[in-house]
Amino acid sequence: MMQFLAGNVGLENNPQELKIWANLKKILAADKGISGYRTPALGMSNKNDIPSFIIRSEKYGLIILDIVNFKIESIDDTGDYWITNNQEEIYSRDIIVSQFYEQVVNKLKNDKNLYDLKNRKLRIPDIRNYVVFPYNTKDEIDSICLEAINVFIYQEDIANNKLETDVFTIDENFYLESYQLDIIDSLLENTNRDKRKHKPVNDPKTYNDFIYKSLDNTFKLDEIQRQVAMQIPNGPQRIRGLAGTGKTVILSMKAALVHKDFSDYKILFIFNTQSMYNQIRNYITEYYIKETQQNPNWSNLEILHAWGGREQEGLYYNIAREYSIRPRYYSELRRFIDPLEIIYLELLKEIKHKIEPRYDVVLIDEAQDFSPALFETIYYLTKKPKRIIWAYDEFQSLKELKIKKSDDLFGKDHSGISNIPESQLEGQYVGEINKDFVLRNSYRNPRISLMIAHGVGMGLYNENEIVPMEDRTSWEARGYRIIKPEEKIKFEYRDEVIAERLEENSKNILEKLLLENGRDEKELVSFDIFVSSTNELDQIVFKIHYLITSEKVSPEEIVVINLDTGKNSSLEFEYLRRELDKRDIKAITPGYIEKPDQFKEPGRVTLATPFRAKGNEANVVFIFNSQIIVDNATYKMRNSFFVAITRSRGWCYISGNGEKCQLLKQEIDKIIQHYPQFKFVFPKYDDLQRRIELISANKDLEKLDSNIEKILKDPTSKALLMKKLQRDESINEEFRRLFDSNEDK
Repeated sequence: MMQFLAGNVGLENNPQELKIWANLKKILAADKGISGYRTPALGMSNKNDIPSFIIRSEKYGLIILDIVNFKIESIDDTGDYWITNNQEEIYSRDIIVSQFYEQVVNKLKNDKNLYDLKNRKLRIPDIRNYVVFPYNTKDEIDSICLEAINVFIYQEDIANNKLETDVFTIDENFYLESYQLDIIDSLLENTNRDKRKHKPVNDPKTYNDFIYKSLDNTFKLDEIQRQVAMQIPNGPQRIRGLAGTGKTVILSMKAALVHKDFSDYKILFIFNTQSMYNQIRNYITEYYIKETQQNPNWSNLEILHAWGGREQEGLYYNIAREYSIRPRYYSELRRFIDPLEIIYLELLKEIKHKIEPRYDVVLIDEAQDFSPALFETIYYLTKKPKRIIWAYDEFQSLKELKIKKSDDLFGKDHSGISNIPESQLEGQYVGEINKDFVLRNSYRNPRISLMIAHGVGMGLYNENEIVPMEDRTSWEARGYRIIKPEEKIKFEYRDEVIAERLEENSKNILEKLLLENGRDEKELVSFDIFVSSTNELDQIVFKIHYLITSEKVSPEEIVVINLDTGKNSSLEFEYLRRELDKRDIKAITPGYIEKPDQFKEPGRVTLATPFRAKGNEANVVFIFNSQIIVDNATYKMRNSFFVAITRSRGWCYISGNGEKCQLLKQEIDKIIQHYPQFKFVFPKYDDLQRRIELISANKDLEKLDSNIEKILKDPTSKALLMKKLQRDESINEEFRRLFDSNEDK
């Protein structure tokens, strides 16, 4: 279907443009492609240098259509300037269309499928250019001797439906193939990869070949990504998406486009994972330069970590200093469950009514990591109409398996009414800009990797741990199709649920390439159990050496993630670095030895925790100490596992040590057996709510779990516990219900 990008056509409120836009939507409704109002901009910083409508159509080809919104009375001596009925001089719209046409052709020259460099001509149908004069007749234009470069359409032509009969007539000479449209979209929207960085791979052999072959697949924004990235809302906007759906890229593009179109706006981009700073800055810079041929003005575009400190600026640190508050440091608060929440709660207590709005637009990445206190602070820092755009993935916190309501995020006014009620996110802004988006398509992770991440993360194949999404809508919003139960919206106890991950929602083509070359896509994820930690670490070192020397994988494209972040983690990282160094392989450990914001340094393997790895990606990911998932009763490790595996856009090696690993292997084996579907029985809601209570608890569950273990291992403490439980009839009743539930299974 044709996608219509209305942009600011509603805000501009030019009657003839609105009329023709409505007409275009009728004419092109059944076609395939993209029609945009003054988009794409192709580096034009002045919106007046962009024609009214740019159409990329399967049926009608490429069309540039500009509407002259004034009656033209005369032209100057050069013919370059037109004088309107208001006696204003405007630059020739005919020349502007021609210049824009040249920019389009220059873009298309970058792909040999579209342009023949030898013969210097397009391989696709000619681009058709039109200048429309709704307020002038042909005789009036002829009388002022206005010579046409492009095709002119006059007042009487519009009345005689010339748009339909002449411009939008079906002609096989205009037809574009879908692959040509994809390439055109990626080039005009600046989402194409620079293929000159490496030689094209035709016959992949090594891991590196397969990765580059998959990356050479043309990337273009999908329909929803395009709507999010290229339109500026006139108020708050929520974006939800799985890992690898492009949230960070889209927010970066949005920041660059706002900065281009509204250079005087103060823009804030806030994030949580320190290692993402350089990545975000590079994304914004790259896209802004492509659009404007100049560097961003960083004094108007701030990229800040949520906390910050002496070595790197951050939102909290900057505000505290501004209001003469001594900033708190992480080392002071590390014993608390959520130190970030504490610092922002303290900030609000001190200066809530003193904060002056300063930002015109705020973009929040990794929003699932932030507490309401931070969101409320952002609310006070943002000017009306509160253009706050936040993107998050519920699964990366696992505290919210349902949509987090805006009512609970941005605080309340003096009357107790939510500052941004959920109802404010319903519907659209002027210009058909949605207020709430769900990104279903995953571009990073192979489908099998994402399904193992979801399956283990929700415990779907462990009847004592299962925490599934509770309704059809939640599954479908994340790119799954519910096969069973057939008609129910909300699932019930003992329902047999079959959910299939649709291939069309997993855009990584690595699996397809493996199958085409006689290999099994399931090789992308492997699971190994070792008798000891040393054996496990030695195998990781051996495999990394093999990948670098034989499979030609670059060291910086290998990330090793330790799920066990306890007291032995630093010793294990030291061991890995030492053993890799013996093989002349260098490594970094962000947050341990190197700075937290260092990640994927050229020529070096990255050793990290799940927290440090968030927001990053690599071609090959190792996950070790996975046995900790089995012993962890708090679901924290299942969340960490999900974060770890979704860093991989290629191969993922999972390992653990000890006999308990067999239990996790059984879960993963069942996921692979049912792939690309999940098949499970929906649990009792009592059991589900009890597990959700653990997931959502704002307490140090790790410490509680450890204390309980100590009590159960000590005979005296255990006897005392049993005595207390025996006296409490309500607890006894809960135990009876639990045991009855288990017998029913």
